[in-house]
Amino acid sequence: MRLATIFGAVSSALMLGSASATCFKSGETWGGSAGKDSAFTHARKLCDNSLKGNYAHGETRVKCVKGYQGTTYKYTIHLKSNNARDLGLDECLSGLGKEISGCDRGGKTAYTNWEYTSDPGSSDEGCP
Repeated sequence: MRLATIFGAVSSALMLGSASATCFKSGETWGGSAGKDSAFTHARKLCDNSLKGNYAHGETRVKCVKGYQGTTYKYTIHLKSNNARDLGLDECLSGLGKEISGCDRGGKTAYTNWEYTSDPGSSDEGCP
């Protein structure tokens, strides 16, 4: 089973509550299924390391990596909640993965507590 299919299923199963989702209408694409698979692989590595864990109120974490055919993948997670919260691996992957599997040019989804952005690009602008 393709990695993108697995993450799509996880995203559908784990995302609960109200959401505001937007797919980007312009900009770089993931580069087809090979690019999306690469984007999922990088998202998983980041979620398993620097993006999961405890977030302070209002904290935003941004991570960028070079992916398929030199495309820069920019992943952003923002805690909207008024209290500190833990972000686990599955929730992190679900949030970022939805924007990869469901949006050819990346996208952003806001939930009650979290806001996730996955964005393919050609430059490192806005990357730490």
